[in-house]
Amino acid sequence: MKYDLFAKRAISRREFLRVSGVVAAGAALAACAAGETDAPAEAGAPSEAEAVSSDVAAGAEASVYKEAPMLAELVAKGELPPVDERLPVNPLVLPVLEKIGKYGGDINTAGMRPPPFNGYNLGNFSGQTLVFYAWGLRGEVGEVVPNIAESFEISEDSSRFTIHLREGLKWSDGEAYTADDAAFFWNHVLQNDELRPAKPPVYQNSDGSLMDFSVINDFTIEFKADTPKPWFMDRLASYWSGGNFCRHPEHYMKQFHPDFVSADDLEALVSDGGFSTWNELFGHKVGPHNVEGQIQKPYLQGFIPTKTAPDTPPWIWERNPYFWAVDETGQQLPYIDRILHTQVSKEVQELQGLTGDLEYVVWLDFKLLPDLLEAEEQGKIRVVKYYFPGDTMLNITFNQHTEDEAQRAIYQDKRFRLAVSHAINRDEIGILNYFGTVQPSQPMPPLGTPTRQATESLATLYTEYDPDKANALLDEIGLDQRNADGWRLRPDGEKLFINFVHYGWADDTELVVDYLQKVGIHATNKLIDSRLYWERMRALDWDALTIGATPTHPYILTARRAFVPEKNSAPFPLYGLWLETNGAEGLEPTGKPQENQEKWLALQAETDPAKQLQLVTEIVTTAREELWVIGTTTMAPSIGALDPTLTNIPEEVFMGWDNTMADVYRPETLFFDR
Repeated sequence: MKYDLFAKRAISRREFLRVSGVVAAGAALAACAAGETDAPAEAGAPSEAEAVSSDVAAGAEASVYKEAPMLAELVAKGELPPVDERLPVNPLVLPVLEKIGKYGGDINTAGMRPPPFNGYNLGNFSGQTLVFYAWGLRGEVGEVVPNIAESFEISEDSSRFTIHLREGLKWSDGEAYTADDAAFFWNHVLQNDELRPAKPPVYQNSDGSLMDFSVINDFTIEFKADTPKPWFMDRLASYWSGGNFCRHPEHYMKQFHPDFVSADDLEALVSDGGFSTWNELFGHKVGPHNVEGQIQKPYLQGFIPTKTAPDTPPWIWERNPYFWAVDETGQQLPYIDRILHTQVSKEVQELQGLTGDLEYVVWLDFKLLPDLLEAEEQGKIRVVKYYFPGDTMLNITFNQHTEDEAQRAIYQDKRFRLAVSHAINRDEIGILNYFGTVQPSQPMPPLGTPTRQATESLATLYTEYDPDKANALLDEIGLDQRNADGWRLRPDGEKLFINFVHYGWADDTELVVDYLQKVGIHATNKLIDSRLYWERMRALDWDALTIGATPTHPYILTARRAFVPEKNSAPFPLYGLWLETNGAEGLEPTGKPQENQEKWLALQAETDPAKQLQLVTEIVTTAREELWVIGTTTMAPSIGALDPTLTNIPEEVFMGWDNTMADVYRPETLFFDR
């Protein structure tokens, strides 16, 4: 099977000339440099079609594409190659949502997180996967389509995957991106035990060994597995898996790797950088998923960092002159010149969002919606709603492998989890925090998908508010004694104390804590930095937590913590560690957690759609009936305040980690229609 779904868009220069009506090079370059791309033609001047026809007749193919004025100036000065030489032979042609854009302008944004757009997207992620999820506008996960890759092929038995890269594609420093860059990650990063002690299952055969990886030629790579891997391309479309092949420029990263540098030289780099080991240095130079951005490192994304910590504020990302996509008229993307991000408090961010002082700010508190809509009526901003297709708004998880033996026994008793669920007043959460726009729900597969339809009846299981039932269940499991302050005592006589750790969702978490206190559980919550949160998750240093329930792939390939034991943020972290390390660490699962892991592993090799659906249905059913993770309500949108003239983004954005947040809308096509 061959997939080339962008075949009509990924066209050659000669074909592009024939069908697009792009003006010839000199005229286009001059118009761009003068900022007159929209000016009418002078009387008697040949039309664009006539100019193109003349150039084609003369055999000319130079300057097929247009470029931003700031880049045209660099070309004129001899500081940058012409745009035709910077683009690949067949650039990706991105359709626009509303209209063809104009070049120029800065997007100013602010928030508590340092990267552009408060931690997510705008080209940081979308430009760094070989293939891409083509999600529907209502959030349904669709087909996998080419991105950096020009096309791909899958064998009939789903065991061999051939990826054809775009010839002539370049890193942001002008160096060629070829199959050797993908091979560098596979051979020198993935297979280096100091960098990757645990090999991700996505790259593994059925026996835990790595798949075969081959470089066929400069622009073709191939993966081969010993058994069918029907979800491999889906996983490759995820930034977390597929982005690895686009984040390691060999010509830059090899200077920090012992396979290419002498021990003495590498030790000097480690010492000078203030690191303890070479792999710490290497990881820093790669960058933690571009959270901070290394200015010296070459990128493939639409915007590249030019100013980051400690030289801040603001952080600055500028247009990548070698970005490999164009619009339908031949304008190289992105349209926007720069993204500027200032780190501010939540209160300042909200104020600037309301006043329209920022061109783009998201993750605003839902409670601000009435004020934001009023600001929209005044013409200050445009309100955009960002939806996750999956449920729920908040997940509540107890560590059933906590070191505290007495606490562990309580968490492992299903009756305790039932009591917690019935103690939560989900309708009140919906009214107080979301104006009644959400409904009670447990964690579920994404809305509008076959897996959700097959399990819909489980969405409201154990969600009825019944504090009397909660109290009775707590008494039944031996928590019937209380101290002088009214807090329930554990069977060993110690107070039952639960501190929920989280890095957001404070309003919902505080209400959950309040509901538990009303049934005698001394609960509190602690808001911590997101990086510290995930560090504690990886170290298994947590007892109870709340976290927003990011959506999952319909067949729970990613973000599966509410259904299948995994290491991070799951009720059975040691079972998840056992799965992640193929039994080398953690605890071997037993009972229903083991059954769900086995079914999930079976799903990875199942090619029959009916059997795939059956496996997921069984996994979700068990997880919901056992109530390993407790949900609150359906997802409410995050609210964004945008410049009213910022164009090519819809009023409702459906996004998720599986499609690297809102990048399904390709932020490279955003522009100011002023």
